[in-house]
Amino acid sequence: MIPPPAAPGWAARPLVRRARILQSGLTSCALTALVGAAALGVLGASPTPDETREGLDPSSSQVDRLFLENRCSVTGFADHVVPSKAMVRRSTGRIALVSYAEGWQVLTGDRPGRLVAVCLGPARPAT
Repeated sequence: MIPPPAAPGWAARPLVRRARILQSGLTSCALTALVGAAALGVLGASPTPDETREGLDPSSSQVDRLFLENRCSVTGFADHVVPSKAMVRRSTGRIALVSYAEGWQVLTGDRPGRLVAVCLGPARPAT
């Protein structure tokens, strides 16, 4: 008996298409899970004022919450936008939310620590 002819190159295309669809689906699921986890983190307990002044453990979910609530950025904002707060890493390794002026002093070396992010502060409620 004669074996069937080899499949032409175009026969593999449906397999490649299925792989791309699968990859897109998995990417969508991963992004949805990430956004869901961030939303759950926002719903967690708020740190006390003493904790934010003294600093929080860098691995704490409260740091993520403060970062989101205060609209922080690690890369800065446009030239015309002036931040009102900053996140700094204290010499103890803990993260603290401080005024922008204190964050600037940390950046320039006038105060110990390391500038982590600048923040716009909490969003104002819509009126």
